[in-house]
Amino acid sequence: MTLSDLGNLGQFISSIVIIITLIYLAIQIRQSSDIARASLRQSLAENQFAQITLRATDPVIRTAFRKASDSEELTEDETAALLAYAVSGIRLWEALYSQYEHGMVTTEDWRATRQVMLARFQLPIFRQAFNSLAPDGLNPRFLPEVSQIVEQAQNSLPR
Repeated sequence: MTLSDLGNLGQFISSIVIIITLIYLAIQIRQSSDIARASLRQSLAENQFAQITLRATDPVIRTAFRKASDSEELTEDETAALLAYAVSGIRLWEALYSQYEHGMVTTEDWRATRQVMLARFQLPIFRQAFNSLAPDGLNPRFLPEVSQIVEQAQNSLPR
């Protein structure tokens, strides 16, 4: 075997090693992305659970939500509490939409979230919260999406 043959063999082996390394890195990147998605999903679930828990356990918000759903008059405290709750929900949806835009949330999950938003925006207090944030207080990429949902919610109300 000549020195040239050894050089060619070395190049061939280094090419194989580079290919193996690239495959390994691709697998690592994919696993890292999967872990990031799982972590995001867990965080979003925790935030949603916290909101559901608050609605179920806080007597002011629970009463205000029931009264708003039944189109009853809210007290000043109930209005303030439910308005803060609604703003918090809108901010949660805004963060979720950003993750959806970046491919971290599936289309199916975003569609399900849109249905929840549609139901919530049928309540005047949620529309009031939206109007207090829009347009300058919301992400400009989220604003058209949520505006469409608010309009759809208003159009679905009984006349």
